[in-house]
Amino acid sequence: MVGFYTIIDTLKAELNSSPFVNSVTEGSIFNVDLAKQTIFPLSHIMVNSATFEENVLRFNVSIIAMDIVDISKDETQDVFRGNDNEQDVLNTQLAVLQRVYEVMRRGTLYTELFQVDGNPSCEPFTERFENLLAGWTMTFDVLVPNQMSICDNVNTVSVYSQVVNFDPENPVRPRYNSIQYLCDGEFLDASYGTDEQNLTDLIDMFNANPPVQEQATFLDYGICYDNGDGRVRMEMTLEAYNAFACNGTLTLNVIRD
Repeated sequence: MVGFYTIIDTLKAELNSSPFVNSVTEGSIFNVDLAKQTIFPLSHIMVNSATFEENVLRFNVSIIAMDIVDISKDETQDVFRGNDNEQDVLNTQLAVLQRVYEVMRRGTLYTELFQVDGNPSCEPFTERFENLLAGWTMTFDVLVPNQMSICDNVNTVSVYSQVVNFDPENPVRPRYNSIQYLCDGEFLDASYGTDEQNLTDLIDMFNANPPVQEQATFLDYGICYDNGDGRVRMEMTLEAYNAFACNGTLTLNVIRD
């Protein structure tokens, strides 16, 4: 099951890879020794809530990205910029948060199915906490796949497809009708159905009883579900799973034949 540890460890790894982050902490911000100069620039992760939704976990997360504002003893020469580096701190720390967001939206975290839902909000702050600190608090919802299922028992095995892309902006939407059963990418067998243009109808077609046509043998292998992340999940019977004799990873490939 993908859970609390996974989300904080994944975000920590991404933040640590930034050149503008020196330390990453988690939990209550008031438990962090902010008087310690060597920890800055600091990114702090707070998981505000977790909601169980169908096949996904929704985490509401805040990340505080901050650094110390250095004040020059020299006389102020530029009224707009002042005699400190506050604007520089706000600029670099916002870039830290933007990078994390972009990675979740379309980078490596996205391909691992960590996906932000909606647009994050970023609130700036200055002169907060014991030190003279400035930075931003970004709050957002992130969805992660929930691999725990009430169907997880000795009688079934969960087998997953790729993300099935139904593009609502495309006037000629992609159609899908069939499933190939693959072992480490190698073709083993297939079931063939009829064209559908959205995931709900596709799942219904896979589970149709009686089948939509003779070659629509989907129910011979198991029952299909919308996994909530764009993938089809088949709760495959142990008999069907073992019959494939796949010593690697068994996956589904949803196609239009």
